[in-house]
Amino acid sequence: MECAELRDQFTMLLVDRAIDGRYPSPTMLDRAERAIRDPETACAYIEALLRLVARDSYPSTEMLDRIARVLDLVQGAPQYPLPEPEGSPA
Repeated sequence: MECAELRDQFTMLLVDRAIDGRYPSPTMLDRAERAIRDPETACAYIEALLRLVARDSYPSTEMLDRIARVLDLVQGAPQYPLPEPEGSPA
């Protein structure tokens, strides 16, 4: 298996673990975002977040902002890896 495939598996594992419960772990989501290196993985990540938001009657604005930020990066001239979220330690 190639390293790129392993990175994709790692990223999606982080996403799956982060969204497993009702309240996703921002730390795990931040880590998953830092692991994203290509638009295909970013889109899979967005799809996972959209499934999470769809099952919540009142999704958090932070989650909606996170989705919008990643979408903007995928649709524009994306720069991978994704930038650090605001307020996270360097």
